Amino acid sequence: MSLPNLAKFVQQLQTSAVVLGILAIATLYSYSFYVALMCPASLSYEGHVLWATYELAHGHNIYALSSLYQPPWSVVIYPPLLPALAAPFMLITGASYLPLRAISIIATVTTVFFLYRICRNNCSKLGSATAVVFFLSMIPVWFTSLLAKPDLLALSLGSIAIYKFIKIWDKTENTLSFFTIAILCTLSCLAKQPMAAIPLAMFFFLCNQKMYSSALKLLGLWLSLLVASILALQNTTGGFIQHLTFFLSQAPWYQERALVALNSLGIDVVRSAVVLLLFGFYLLRQHNGTTFERLPIFLFFIALIIGGYSMGFPGISSNHMITACFAISWLLALALNVIPQALVLVILLSLWTMPYAALFLHQVASAKTSDYLQIIPLLPKHSFVLVEDLYYALKTDNQPAMVDCFSFLTLWRQNPTLLEPLKNQVAKHAYAAIVIPDQKNSNLECNFWPPSIIEQIHTTYTLINPNYNNGTWVFYPKTNSADTSNCRKLPTN
Repeated sequence: MSLPNLAKFVQQLQTSAVVLGILAIATLYSYSFYVALMCPASLSYEGHVLWATYELAHGHNIYALSSLYQPPWSVVIYPPLLPALAAPFMLITGASYLPLRAISIIATVTTVFFLYRICRNNCSKLGSATAVVFFLSMIPVWFTSLLAKPDLLALSLGSIAIYKFIKIWDKTENTLSFFTIAILCTLSCLAKQPMAAIPLAMFFFLCNQKMYSSALKLLGLWLSLLVASILALQNTTGGFIQHLTFFLSQAPWYQERALVALNSLGIDVVRSAVVLLLFGFYLLRQHNGTTFERLPIFLFFIALIIGGYSMGFPGISSNHMITACFAISWLLALALNVIPQALVLVILLSLWTMPYAALFLHQVASAKTSDYLQIIPLLPKHSFVLVEDLYYALKTDNQPAMVDCFSFLTLWRQNPTLLEPLKNQVAKHAYAAIVIPDQKNSNLECNFWPPSIIEQIHTTYTLINPNYNNGTWVFYPKTNSADTSNCRKLPTN
């Protein structure tokens, strides 16, 4: 085969690989989006976001300071942007994950669109498309895109800010352009706090370019808007700052857990290592002497530090790494500029986990839907209930006794005396029903209920679905052990 024909064959092979990758990833995400939108219950601890949105839709203060210290306990560890956007739609749908997950889906599409546009600024079409496939194939990105959580909304706003930054950074700057970027970065942080990595990366990039005046201007605008927003929310709610800092300011941090959490990313760690190796070759063979690749480098390492550190706290999952996933996908597009031969390898690495992802989602969604069908008919109405997935409380017109059980119970386990009020409530039959995961079958990360609380529940409550082995327990008060009149009822209209 002659060299021209060989080059043409390689080009066709690369194009075919990218087309295959796009079709495969589109198929996975279409199926996943459909499953997520159809699943009525929480796929992965989303109930506290649902509750915050529902309460905000009905004009209630979700950051009340008193709720941190007295029953019914509630803590909202996220800023309010996602609940605020979804609240009007929840007035139409009622208590449902649908509006929240729909926003995550739209945000995912937006992020992908701007990732492609960012890469196309100085990368080939095939390289940019490969970066998109690679980004979407990362497990943290895929699973987070299906959830009622603010991560993809925050990243979508951040990606728009990066795109805007690229378009103006080397031109005549003006305060208005930086003001737009600062607004986007502020909104991104008001969706999810770790998105501070994006304006910080821009700041360090400008400093690296010796554009100190511009760096300070951008940083000052962003911090001014962010601080003003925080103070306004604190003044309005009375407890915004206390809610956002409630968990991380008290939770223990473990270096071993951070390392284990990073290692649990598995194939994504391997793929990221391959990309970093390819990018190393890119730097060695840098053809135009461009310096703009330093922005994704800064973004990757800042996001990696923030995400890696946060994963040392209990319950913090891999969704904190999606900004690093975005940055490394951008680095991949740059690397493929000078090493296009690696394109097919990258596509293959991106595709082989997809069947496992689809199977996993099918199993989780089927189990959660089965839970919903089995449990909803068992629950009373207009009562106080202790539930982990707050959807069960809201769907049956009940008042949840605790919002974000994980945060409270994780902190209270460090000081057992703090568990006494909850134990007393359980002992007095204060809850008409208790719905928690099967503590025998839950994995260690989900099994955060203290043994003393579980023992108290078994002492004064009866398991009413002992033969149901799908992973959720439902308890009623024992009628022969105490007066059930203590079960508090809500006023009915």
